[in-house]
Amino acid sequence: MTECQFPPEFLGKWYVIQSHLTSGTCLQRYVSRAPNGRFYLSQTGSTIAGLPVLGKISRELEIPSGEPAKMALKRPFNIMRPTLNYWVLGTDYKNVAITWTCRSLFSVTSTV
Repeated sequence: MTECQFPPEFLGKWYVIQSHLTSGTCLQRYVSRAPNGRFYLSQTGSTIAGLPVLGKISRELEIPSGEPAKMALKRPFNIMRPTLNYWVLGTDYKNVAITWTCRSLFSVTSTV
């Protein structure tokens, strides 16, 4: 993914209001660019019990379709589903971003 494909305004910290990907509170997602030019989505927060999430979860973002809003999260340790759709449905790049993810479970499409 090249810099011209990825809007630089989307880089930085985003606070998660609601998520079906993970249960927890005080979730924050960070979109960053590594020195190697690749982009990453990292997440921190607390579990439902209020305990800190163990470690910082970080996944590489790629744009397989060439459309910056239709990204994919690489999951190298998941051999059944090595990528997960991560689409930006809408954003003003400053205050709000609505993202959507979809994955297939046992050949049945499910939104998460």
